[in-house]
Amino acid sequence: MKVIFLFILFSLLAGCSSENNNAPSVLSDFIKADYSHNQSIISCELLPDRNLSSVERLIPVFVEKLNKVRKKDDEVMFFFPIQFENSSISKFKILLNHQNKVLLEEMHQTLSELSFEETALCNTEETSYGRLSLFESKFESTLGSC
Repeated sequence: MKVIFLFILFSLLAGCSSENNNAPSVLSDFIKADYSHNQSIISCELLPDRNLSSVERLIPVFVEKLNKVRKKDDEVMFFFPIQFENSSISKFKILLNHQNKVLLEEMHQTLSELSFEETALCNTEETSYGRLSLFESKFESTLGSC
């Protein structure tokens, strides 16, 4: 009986050794999401003599030019902070959901053609994100039905 108890105790202690502490990081290498899109963010700040009206005038032309090259699921979004009374907005973001780098390059070219640098100074964030689209399943569960 003592031999079985010692064997079980030894097995538990061996299983809790320090070699197993890095197992979660190794396991995370096996989990790779199948991203449908990449997401790039451009942070912009208005020049001192400009306002959001200057940006809003350029958006329709900007979107029209990008529509010529974008794929069906590609998206461009402008994010403006919520404005409180008597506050002025000087910073905003442009978010691009794209399947490949072509649309990102086209967006930068379009901004350049529109002389956007005369309205705002923009920098592309170095980190590019992967994006998954999640949706509710339309299939009903058959578990528990008789």
